[in-house]
Amino acid sequence: MVQARQMYAMARPNFRELADTINASSPDLIVILGDMVDWHSPENVDYALEMMAELKAPWHAVPGNHEFSQVEQAGEGWRFVDDYQALYAPRPATPAADWRSVPGHAYATIQAIWSAHGVAFHNRTITCDGVSLWLMDSALSEVPLGTGEWLDGAGRQGATNLLFTHVPPDTPENRTAIFTREPYRDMNKYVQSKAPGLYAGHIQNRFSHVFTGHLHVPYVIPHDRMTCHILGQHGTTLVDIGAKGCEISRLG
Repeated sequence: MVQARQMYAMARPNFRELADTINASSPDLIVILGDMVDWHSPENVDYALEMMAELKAPWHAVPGNHEFSQVEQAGEGWRFVDDYQALYAPRPATPAADWRSVPGHAYATIQAIWSAHGVAFHNRTITCDGVSLWLMDSALSEVPLGTGEWLDGAGRQGATNLLFTHVPPDTPENRTAIFTREPYRDMNKYVQSKAPGLYAGHIQNRFSHVFTGHLHVPYVIPHDRMTCHILGQHGTTLVDIGAKGCEISRLG
């Protein structure tokens, strides 16, 4: 039988140290960039929420691929299902709606479980001290239907806009930086390869900073009038919003 918490339990000491660091900085709001669990199970969802309860500030999250990963029996142990994309096939043809919302589909079912625990994973915008925080679902290296049009609203607002998502946008700058440092990475998985044109058409020139997770090492990658921050494993960034704009520093 799969040990529902076996691997994720190893994150406990790291998270406790991380939570202490975050709480000591007294943030007004926390955005988690995905991968709160190693794989989806009711036990892991409960365990993640137990840990998040140690954070003193309100928190929001974008989903990571591990929120939707699955494990299966392998001999006397278990292993990850190698291709998490295949877990969500077939993808129903839904011209009027996103396949992620089709009742009974695996993605929709897992989203509903998190939602029942009060954790929203859908695209949404939060205003904090006059700055707009855009939380985008890119868990499977793609984005929900209508995401581009939603992002276009950032250009109309004319305020400071910050984008938070799990998988880095698919840009030449991100691909070059990641491939130079980690040439073994599959760019089909480690950038938003299934959202072609999203950056150029809907993100570029609308956001000053993009914050992402997914990779295990940190990067700060400059773009034209925008910076992409890949936080890496256990990475934490403090965004201080003041009269002069956003000052960004790494915690820990």
